Amino acid sequence: MFLKNGNNNRMLIGKVLKENDDIEDYNSLFIYNKDNKTANIIHEIKYRNRPQLAVEFGRIAANELKNWFLHNHIDAIVPVPLHKNRLATRGYNQATMLATGIQQELDINIVENCLVRVIDNSSQTTKNAQERRNNVKGIFNVATPETLAGKRILLIDDVMTTGATIKECTRTLKSQVDNIKIFVFTLATAVV
Repeated sequence: MFLKNGNNNRMLIGKVLKENDDIEDYNSLFIYNKDNKTANIIHEIKYRNRPQLAVEFGRIAANELKNWFLHNHIDAIVPVPLHKNRLATRGYNQATMLATGIQQELDINIVENCLVRVIDNSSQTTKNAQERRNNVKGIFNVATPETLAGKRILLIDDVMTTGATIKECTRTLKSQVDNIKIFVFTLATAVV
């Protein structure tokens, strides 16, 4: 079964994001490992040109976790950005497609092009935890900090494995945007 597994997802994310006071709260819909159906879904979304599948799972997430989203009074959704080169190759950002599904159900604005990936780093998929941290160091920037100042934002991505990307996004946002509150949602959290 690939559907959410109660509080296990939050425990997994808690382990990944431990000691990160910059994140107010977090949630995930699925548990991911390379042998489950969630892995197949993520692969379809990212590598088989299935952006609409991501939108549909964003809608499912919005409905399954509606109380969590509403309880946190989210002002804006910020998808983890792809570098413009990877975006041109793929044709879409899977995190933006997930955000679109959530927006369709909960009417929360998506803010794109504010958090930007300024370095086209290599894929994280074959890297260990330390390599992942090093690979994302300094790759993000906030183009228009005033857009997010004072807001409660939902940082969204497809999969969290070691949390390196989410932590770097959070560090960048907190260091460049005044009075921001960050909540994190990923479609899946990997069992590592």
